Order: sequence, then C-alpha cells, then structure tokens
Amino acid sequence: MRSRRQLLLRLMEWPVADWAHSSSQNNALQIFASTSNVIALNTSSMTSGISNCTTGKAVAVQARQEHFVAENIENIRTDMVKGDGEYLRSYAEILGCKSSAYPKFQSLTREKITEIFSAPGSVAILEKTKEILGSNTDMLASCNHLT
Repeated sequence: MRSRRQLLLRLMEWPVADWAHSSSQNNALQIFASTSNVIALNTSSMTSGISNCTTGKAVAVQARQEHFVAENIENIRTDMVKGDGEYLRSYAEILGCKSSAYPKFQSLTREKITEIFSAPGSVAILEKTKEILGSNTDMLASCNHLT
C-alpha cells in the first residue's frame, strides 16, 4: 500500500486544469489542487453511501415486502378469499396502511383478488396490489409504503 506522501507526490504529477498553469499561478496552487482532489475524493466516497438514506430505507421496505409475500403467498390468498385473517392484516401492515384503513383494504383486495393474482410470482402480486391500492385515493393517503 502506498503512503499518503507517495500518493500526494503522484497526484502532483497529474495534469491540472489549464487555468492552474497560467503565468500568475505558482506551484502552491498545483499543490493545493492536488491535495484538495485527494481530500474531496475521500470525503465524497465517505458520504456518498449515506447521503440518500431515504432511498436505502425504501429499498429495505421493498425487500421486506417482497420477502413477506414470497413466504406467505398462499396464506395471503386464503385470507383475501375469506376477507380477513392474520396474513391479510400483516400484508396491510407491511404496506404501511393505517389500522383505520383496514376495512377498505379488506374489501378492495377481496374485490380485486383475481386481478391481484393474475400475474405469476410474488413480486408481480405485490406490485399489482400496490397499483390497485395506489389508484384508490383513500388507500393512497392511508398507506405509506405503496411506492
């Protein structure tokens, strides 16, 4: 592994923008440009992984939803047919629906069960459920994890 000094010396050999080579500029500017590039790159790499936490959170929510549906697909279908049940309640919960919206969730998913389960695979079922709920104004306002 190279030492920090070796890295800085190597960076000072790299071409710097034309404005840095004007006659009024001196070597100090080149040194500043080289060292600031090193610092900026490190800072950028340190913060880029955490700068958009919302996206990371949304990805985690989506993964949890996909896992839930994949593991419980038949139980969700059974509860939708019945119009209630532990798995249907959990499905509403994992989609971020408020408990006050559950009766509407029940009736809407029961009414649209054929459409929800028309596409094969758990991800398609999840996306179809989100699409149906998202097209309903009340459900869109009551469920936080439809997008």
